[in-house]
Amino acid sequence: MFFPFLAAAIVAAGAVKLGAMTTMVSVLSLALQALILANLLGAGYLVWRHFRGDQQQ
Repeated sequence: MFFPFLAAAIVAAGAVKLGAMTTMVSVLSLALQALILANLLGAGYLVWRHFRGDQQQ
């Protein structure tokens, strides 16, 4: 009776670890997308400022 319980506990611990990794991958993916968006907005601002500066001079 002990070994089936031990096997079930190991499988459950593995499932919990897998769920935690899945959540972490989701969080890191969202963070990466936010950083990419911030970089694109910053580059767009710099390009806009560059061309706007040429028109005012």
